[in-house]
Amino acid sequence: MSRDYSVVEDSEYCHAKELSLKNLTAIKLAECSQYSMLDQEHLMNLGRAILEEDLKPAFVERKVYDRAKFATYSLAFRILSQPGNVCIEFGHETNGGFACGDIKICLVRRLDPGFGAEASKKIVEAMRSGPIMAVKSGLQTRRQMDIDYMLEWIAKKRKMDIVYI
Repeated sequence: MSRDYSVVEDSEYCHAKELSLKNLTAIKLAECSQYSMLDQEHLMNLGRAILEEDLKPAFVERKVYDRAKFATYSLAFRILSQPGNVCIEFGHETNGGFACGDIKICLVRRLDPGFGAEASKKIVEAMRSGPIMAVKSGLQTRRQMDIDYMLEWIAKKRKMDIVYI
């Protein structure tokens, strides 16, 4: 697990432990509730801003096809906060709640071991400073939705890198 948290800015500092983050182990960093909570709040605010300012206006008239029900629905979004990342899911509203589609945009500031080995390598290469946008979707789905240009624009506007996994 030590390789999963190897990308830490030299200037970041844990005020609760009075140590530079680069000198903390992954376990000590994960124990720091102040760092984790502030980081998660920042990511959640960034996710909400991307959703409200960029995605909803751009996709207001888009439809999504549900292969299980053979029907077309208006595109809807759901934002989920998970430890270490925030995910924006594309899907549609149902009577019982939300049906998730094939596209997820995860905003990641620190590497999450839950992405898997191959995806983690791609994320580490892109992770230099600030959060990155990890897009979980196949190329075919992105082409059908025609969203690559929008993702590139959001990344440029928010000064983020994109990783397609």
